[in-house]
Amino acid sequence: MKERSHQLDSQHIPGRLPLEDAGVYLGYSDEEMSILVRHKIVRILGGPAVPQNCRKFIARADLLEWLNNRDWHDKACRSLYRFHRERNQRNALAKRDSSEPQAKHAA
Repeated sequence: MKERSHQLDSQHIPGRLPLEDAGVYLGYSDEEMSILVRHKIVRILGGPAVPQNCRKFIARADLLEWLNNRDWHDKACRSLYRFHRERNQRNALAKRDSSEPQAKHAA
């Protein structure tokens, strides 16, 4: 991480950045950037044709556009909140469903 942050502190921003480095600039973790790509908040170079297991890149122009755009950050945060809320609801439902049969056998 130190090497990555040192590289990003330089004045020169390359024309394309790996998704992880773009996340450092924007203030989002690697996991959050992946979620934002899935929710189509972050546009990756190559579009939807990029295979899931390939390294993803962000254009410098997009990064600079998003960097100081409060509305974009608001949309990104709402998308992340929604993702975590839905995931937590699914986990709670799965936990409840898995504990019900055990309670019936115990009675």
